[in-house]
Amino acid sequence: MLSAPWFTIWAYIFYIIVIFGIVLRIFRVLQNDQELKHDIEFEKLKRDQEEILHEHKLMFFTDIAHEFKTPLSLIVGPVNSLICKVLNEEDQKFCYSVLSRNVNRMTYLVNQFLDFRKILSKKFFLTYCRMHLRIPRKMGLLRSS
Repeated sequence: MLSAPWFTIWAYIFYIIVIFGIVLRIFRVLQNDQELKHDIEFEKLKRDQEEILHEHKLMFFTDIAHEFKTPLSLIVGPVNSLICKVLNEEDQKFCYSVLSRNVNRMTYLVNQFLDFRKILSKKFFLTYCRMHLRIPRKMGLLRSS
């Protein structure tokens, strides 16, 4: 008597191969799904970091703009006074001193900004030398024994 073809050893081998293929396919689909979730999470994290960086850049340049605006607005008043009014010598000296102080402040700010740019572009090098520092006992940093 012949057995049914679906009960032969070859059929069982075929069933095992098909089941193994299905399990392998399910595993790969789950793995791809996990990789896709990881990629989406990574992109979200990257986008969040870029937004934070953008916000910090905006705050930085806003702060710089305010730092430049203050001396400029303090320059405008004395310049208008010197242009529009006839001032006595003492008031003129005061206006010139305010102008000088604020122009020096603007120069300082521009130099700081340029140094910052040099540091970021790695064209600014720090030089150092070995020194011995003496700290006076009066400062309370050294204890006498």
